[in-house]
Amino acid sequence: MRTHLVLLAAMLFVVQGCSVFKPITKGPQPAAEGFGTSRSGDLVVTPAQTSVTIEWGVPAEIPVEVTWAAEQKYAVQIVPATGTPSWLTVEMLPAIIEPPGKGVLRLTTEVGSADLGSTTITLEAAAYGLSQPVRVPITIEVQRQAGAFVPVLAAPVTVECRNVCGRVVDGTLTFYDVLREKGQDCSEKATLPASQRIGAISYPLSRTGFGFGRTCRVAAIFENGGSLLFFNLGIAPAQPRGSVVASVRGASECWLSPDNSVALVRMSGSVVPYDVVTGRQIGDPCRMSGDLSLASLQGTALMAGSCVWNVR
Repeated sequence: MRTHLVLLAAMLFVVQGCSVFKPITKGPQPAAEGFGTSRSGDLVVTPAQTSVTIEWGVPAEIPVEVTWAAEQKYAVQIVPATGTPSWLTVEMLPAIIEPPGKGVLRLTTEVGSADLGSTTITLEAAAYGLSQPVRVPITIEVQRQAGAFVPVLAAPVTVECRNVCGRVVDGTLTFYDVLREKGQDCSEKATLPASQRIGAISYPLSRTGFGFGRTCRVAAIFENGGSLLFFNLGIAPAQPRGSVVASVRGASECWLSPDNSVALVRMSGSVVPYDVVTGRQIGDPCRMSGDLSLASLQGTALMAGSCVWNVR
């Protein structure tokens, strides 16, 4: 019996001794050393520009450099913060950057709906271990697209422009969408369904006829009644597609800016600028009898011969 007690005591000593090497722990375990402990100041996001001028419909690109101050190896994602205007498309290329590395921020505004003037947006850079993203402000100045004006080439004949058909039958103009995948074409004899008609009204044309702007988002219609109509094919997002955004009496010629948002209209020996998006006259008439081929828009300065206007 005494021998058995000695053996039992020895076994208990061994079991208790093992517990020293395998302690029982409860609650959350500490993270591995050096993982998930980054501070926002450790992540450095450096755009090549913190302010940029953007023209309607023309992408602007800004190189962006991303580094970790302590040489961490965590990947970084940069996205626009909540509240970025809906008319601004923000893309980071590539979407994920492995620091130290570089990316390109691409900003694109929508013609007709982007607010002209100054707007500040915020980029947010996020990575593993950061409780708050690193925020970088970018100021953008939105302007109309610069460049030379081009004439509206008008005629009283059927014309197609990027799958929009201006169909003229017996001197009357009607607009349709053309679906190539259904074998449709734009011609006076083509059968286009009423469901693809753009707008509810047809327009009797003068001998001058009508023409499209080069963006195919607006048409200038020289109506039989003597008015020049600007027909919305997408140039004015706030207005119904197929509506008339402006009507000008007594116009003989029309020239459009590169993004088709500004029109120079000749009438009675004068030239008058119009905002095609809103239909508003944006400058006083200026006497001019010469060629408008050198008319151009640079920033907010609209120039045609000796005539100069300041437009937004």
